[in-house]
Amino acid sequence: MANSYRYYIGSNSYNDLMNDKTRQYQNLVRRAEILNRDNGGKATKEEGRLYREAAAVCEEIVNLNRSNRSTEERWRMLQRDCEAEVDRIVNELAPPAPPATQAAGPAQAAANAATIPVRAGSGSAAAGGVSKTASGFTTKNASKDVPADTIEKWYKNKPGHSLQDVIGMDDQKNMLCQAINDMNWELTGSALGLSPFHSFFFYGPPGCGKSYLIEAFTADMMEKGFKFLQLTGSEIHASLVGVAEKTVQAAFAEAIDNEPCILYIDEIDNVCVNRDNPHIEGHEKRLTVAFLEAYNMLKTARKRVVFVGATNHPEMVDEAMLDRITLIRVPLPDVKVRESYFERNFSEVHPQGDFTYGDMASLTDNYSFRDLDHLKDGILRKLLPQITEEYRVLDAGGEVNIKSTDAAASDAINEGKVILTKEMFEETRAMFHPSSKVNIRAALEQFEARRDM
Repeated sequence: MANSYRYYIGSNSYNDLMNDKTRQYQNLVRRAEILNRDNGGKATKEEGRLYREAAAVCEEIVNLNRSNRSTEERWRMLQRDCEAEVDRIVNELAPPAPPATQAAGPAQAAANAATIPVRAGSGSAAAGGVSKTASGFTTKNASKDVPADTIEKWYKNKPGHSLQDVIGMDDQKNMLCQAINDMNWELTGSALGLSPFHSFFFYGPPGCGKSYLIEAFTADMMEKGFKFLQLTGSEIHASLVGVAEKTVQAAFAEAIDNEPCILYIDEIDNVCVNRDNPHIEGHEKRLTVAFLEAYNMLKTARKRVVFVGATNHPEMVDEAMLDRITLIRVPLPDVKVRESYFERNFSEVHPQGDFTYGDMASLTDNYSFRDLDHLKDGILRKLLPQITEEYRVLDAGGEVNIKSTDAAASDAINEGKVILTKEMFEETRAMFHPSSKVNIRAALEQFEARRDM
């Protein structure tokens, strides 16, 4: 039910609901952080209640995004963080009794060793020691507030698509391919005095393909041996006061220590907020300063590192950051890109008569890739019962033979017998309204006008 609820309430309603729930979550966490600060870091029942309510809001958002895996996973992670804070507070208010002293057997000793930092000399991990997780991952950038287990989760697997799979965006792909090509000439670049460090800042309307493009670029870079670290601005911003700055510092230091590496921070407007905004709070300004300092440290390190940031709201990012990085606008797909999209995604479903992929493109003006995905999925799901009904196979008792019908319907699709009519396309399109882009487009146009002055 979660998927159909998300689609049929309409994109505007979904966006409004997501914005409302996100604000609820942020307000609850912020109140808990302020309460903790005002109480000198001591846990209280009220702080625990706030984190418990925040976890419940995260669960609601998870249920709203069952069809969007990345969003679902991000909010499930935030839910676990809130639940961990509740556990911490419960333990502080009523700590469990210490276990009875007994000799530790080999198995217990091994389990203990898996969670104990492995030191390189004396001092804490942040001061030069090395921390090791149960899986064997090691880092020297861990601390009490940013443990090695957290840093290990920043490392991501190779995405399943490359730049060749990206439809359109030729200018953006050419720029990224040039950066990939530059990596081949390490000695020549060094002789010219060029830094091997690259940085890109992607911005554009929601659903325009920023993340898909960045992941494709990352996959191609990982073919050259690059590691991939990814964090989200909302994840960092949701941390306790003071921890967010340490998270940023640890992330940049981890990238430096593990070149060649890509460090990708999505929703960068949450961690590098515009300090000229009179409504931002002191801890947000401190986070921006920490972010800029960490970025400068990364840039001056002259390592084979690519920093990538992305946002829907570049006007909310601090000007000092915008001046330091290559800005890349990712627009909504134009009519030619939309035609290519439908041709690729409906390759097994043929338009009827003189109804063409170009006609589909002309009917979807102002659609983002996310909007197109919703429409495409809706059409294919509408076709499914029609195809299985048309090619149904009955058994000896007159009942539908599921297995035989499934095979017959699949064969019909592969043989090009399934036709998509204009009527079905229009009928489904009427149910899947694209999200409103009036405000975001106006904000982006104002941002670019200011940059051109």
